[in-house]
Amino acid sequence: QFGSSRRWLAIIMILRKFIGQRMGSYYAQSADAVVGSSPMGDPIQFRRLWGEYHWKRVLDQMYRQDNNGHWFTPVELFRPYYSNTVANCIAQHTKDSTTQAHGDTPIDILELGGGRGTNAIAVLDHLKQTEPELYERVKYTILDASPTLHKLQKDRLLATDHAKKVSFIRQDLALVADGKTLLPPSENITFVVALEVLDNLPHDKIRTRAGSQKNTQQYLEQCTVKQNRKDGSWEEHFVPLADPLIQKILRCAPSYAYNSATWVPIIALGLLH
Repeated sequence: QFGSSRRWLAIIMILRKFIGQRMGSYYAQSADAVVGSSPMGDPIQFRRLWGEYHWKRVLDQMYRQDNNGHWFTPVELFRPYYSNTVANCIAQHTKDSTTQAHGDTPIDILELGGGRGTNAIAVLDHLKQTEPELYERVKYTILDASPTLHKLQKDRLLATDHAKKVSFIRQDLALVADGKTLLPPSENITFVVALEVLDNLPHDKIRTRAGSQKNTQQYLEQCTVKQNRKDGSWEEHFVPLADPLIQKILRCAPSYAYNSATWVPIIALGLLH
């Protein structure tokens, strides 16, 4: 407020940050409101299912019994078999890439977005049971932006036999895409696990400048979101492309600039870059 009249400063932010803020509010809810666990408690007994119809009936029953509108990840629905497959993949690739002279090299597993911690528990359980020597070399780190899921992961994992093998990082992946280092450089064998993550990260939006037929960066615009001072609503507002992360990604993946307007999975691409 200035003097006797009210003047509100316009709030303008790049699209991915706007989406990130909204997602941050969602992931700040209680852990049960973010990622559901089976209301039946025990894993589904798949061998007792009679076929596709029976499976769909069980799945429908699970959602009907859940009153909070949860969505169930494949890790939760197909436990422990989904995670066992991940563990088998890690074991096989480790054996294929490790020479006899380096058979004791430590193994780092970094899971981005650990959900309820179910996958980490199942992977470590399976490795311990089927690959005990390899299990002894494993260190498992879970990174998550959600404060409630972060706490749930710690509570669950630290109560297991794997407590000494796990660590936890609360971190927004947007910062990682911008260049923040997750793990220090090392010679360890490293696996990055990202289940139901990359497709759920904030996007940006770009378009070719109106009246332009070229798709080089100087003819592109980036989408920002601007708050309407009158009613508080949010509106798209395009400005000349200047964001360093978008520019870097477009240099690596120029095909995103070929359409008149397109969504760019900027955080996912920034992580993979």
